[in-house]
Amino acid sequence: MEILDKRNYFEYEQFASKHAFSFMQSVNWAKVKTEWQHEVIVARDDNGKICGGMLVLIREIFPKVVLLYSPRGPVGDVHDKQLWEELLKGVKILADRYDAFMFKVDPLVHEDDEEFISMAYSFGFTHLPKAREYDTIQRRYNYVLNLNTDEDSLLMSFKSKCRYHIRLAQRSGVSCEILGREGLSDFARLHEITGKRKGFSVRSKEYYEKLFDAFGENVKIMLCSYRGEVVSGCLLCTYQGVTSYIFAASAEKYKNTQASSLMNWEAIKYAKSKGCHTYDFMAVPVDLDEKSCMWGVYQFKSGFNGEVKPYAGEFDLVFSNTRTNIFNTALKFKHFINQLQLKASK
Repeated sequence: MEILDKRNYFEYEQFASKHAFSFMQSVNWAKVKTEWQHEVIVARDDNGKICGGMLVLIREIFPKVVLLYSPRGPVGDVHDKQLWEELLKGVKILADRYDAFMFKVDPLVHEDDEEFISMAYSFGFTHLPKAREYDTIQRRYNYVLNLNTDEDSLLMSFKSKCRYHIRLAQRSGVSCEILGREGLSDFARLHEITGKRKGFSVRSKEYYEKLFDAFGENVKIMLCSYRGEVVSGCLLCTYQGVTSYIFAASAEKYKNTQASSLMNWEAIKYAKSKGCHTYDFMAVPVDLDEKSCMWGVYQFKSGFNGEVKPYAGEFDLVFSNTRTNIFNTALKFKHFINQLQLKASK
């Protein structure tokens, strides 16, 4: 086990760029999450080569309440008990160094992966099975599309209504364009308008700037226009064979053009052109029923006939029960305030 020197982060990144399941385990993600400190823990094989590792974000949530969090970690075989033993040695060193109350990790393992869950329990982790919509930092359910087929077959695999909407947008004259940083102002403006309309918080333009600074050419913005106006947009990040649909925005005006359907089809084709095997639509609701506040999101994404990935959620290794209780109480209060604000915006 080794707490990697920052001068050697390139070595971890070379490993992560070939083995990570998420861009959130790239050291570049730490350049985006600048309000957090970070460390990298690695394990090496007998030849001294990295065989596993994890990016750990570190933040003082409240005075003397420090959280260690490895988003979508670790990198490597998540079922390898020996690897976990090595990495957790590093976690405990960091917990002492930063006086942390908890280590939190949310690997991309299936919610019914009893092998992994049992192993996590054996290491002292706690876990909330079937966590609800807002009980986790990252959404527990993602919607993904396998891209390992040709474009024509992929298009024909979509549900008929989705194909109809794509063709309607094309016939209506909607145009879509892949852009770099030059598309940022239009996207940020549209995303803010969308957030106000739908009652969700949005990131600042500076946050999107940090994504470009961190991931460079792997971040793109797609903007779709109709009659000279930008009517939909999304921010994409490509990493390790996956293009992720991180943020999306749309205008109420001209919504009947179905620009968002065409936008995703063009984004999917872009992902294929980059050699990706997966297009990740990101979050869908845990409760797949019409009562969910995200039901419309699920309906839209499911038109592309992908697959719901139900992940197990968060695993916590607690070092201080008192400070953990403070943290959990604060999270519940924050969720309560967010719900009040959401209701007030409707």
